[in-house]
Amino acid sequence: MYSYPPLVDIGYSLPYVAVFCMYLCAYLISGSKTWKQYFNYSHAVFFVLLVYFIFVGFRGYICTDWYNYYPMFQETPCLLDFDEFVSYSNSVFTEKGYLFYISLFKVFCNDYVVFQAFSVLIDLVLIHLCIKRYSPNYLFTFLILSVFFYVQSVNLNRNVKSVLLFLYALRYIEERKFWKYSLLNLIGLCFHSISLIFFVLYFFLRHKISVRTLWIVFIFSNIYYFSQIQLFSLIATAIDGMIGGKVGHAIHFYLAKESAVQFSTISIGSLERLTTFIVLILNYNKVCATFKYGKYFANMMLLYLLCYLIFNELPILVTRFSQQFGFAYGIFYSYIISLYNNSKNVTIYKTAICCYLLLWTLSTHRQLMDKYDNFLFRHQSFEERARVYDHYGSAYLGMD
Repeated sequence: MYSYPPLVDIGYSLPYVAVFCMYLCAYLISGSKTWKQYFNYSHAVFFVLLVYFIFVGFRGYICTDWYNYYPMFQETPCLLDFDEFVSYSNSVFTEKGYLFYISLFKVFCNDYVVFQAFSVLIDLVLIHLCIKRYSPNYLFTFLILSVFFYVQSVNLNRNVKSVLLFLYALRYIEERKFWKYSLLNLIGLCFHSISLIFFVLYFFLRHKISVRTLWIVFIFSNIYYFSQIQLFSLIATAIDGMIGGKVGHAIHFYLAKESAVQFSTISIGSLERLTTFIVLILNYNKVCATFKYGKYFANMMLLYLLCYLIFNELPILVTRFSQQFGFAYGIFYSYIISLYNNSKNVTIYKTAICCYLLLWTLSTHRQLMDKYDNFLFRHQSFEERARVYDHYGSAYLGMD
């Protein structure tokens, strides 16, 4: 009889903690006067990129998206069979740009593991270019992103491309080159339709917001969040009454179902976001004035925080929209640390951030779907992992 592993186990998080500690050690050693002659900053950057590539690029069937993307890779025809590819792409509800990307890759190689590693390599190049351009402290930013951009790197095969292309295109907002910005995001749109919001952000991100307005937004968004007003349930009811029929009923059922999922308004995560919001407001003008791209990432942090405060009633919206701006965490806090680099308390600030990142890693990756495998070593097959996935159903996704 097959024995299924437990849904929650602290042991699942240990590989993630170990890799985080490797990133942290690289950051600390490269800044040490004693060791920097043997392991300097360039060595540390190469080391963290290599660890990331091995850990993420050759990961096994972890998280959830592999359940759909592995069969999709196997089913997508090679581009050399063009008619068959066109027929297949018209029969599935997936952006054709991503299907074309798979089909083109299969001209050269038909191995899913190689495809995954190649895709992560592309992502890693874009991550490297973005950190190098936007961050004042590469390794500290990378350390934060190893936590707050991990899900996008692993579980959003299509969306991560669009997010990284958007981030790379930020330079063209500063240079007022709308068409170059749009071209990169059009490519991203071919991978994921959520890239549509990035076109609107061209006009929002370059706008400097007054601190008074930020405080007003902070007060009202937190009142809304902590009062747990079921606004979307009311909207669902109104739509159901106005539209009626199957469409109205479907909208009502979906929103009501999502609204039924309850989140604790008081948690370590909510307190951290509350603190980050205050840090953002108190340092907004300094960040905008000191750093070339400070305004863009400060505004992205605002959007990230508002996603949690406004859409907390609908988990899917929180997840979908906040993940577009998770990258901003690494850049923004690098700006904050740089602003206070001469403060006698800067070591305390860095320690507090690292402790929170470690705690977040330890607590977040305890679920079965995060149980780590690597194709370079002994790993579970797709069929083995799928059997566990099917056995637990929604509980596997942490929804029960």
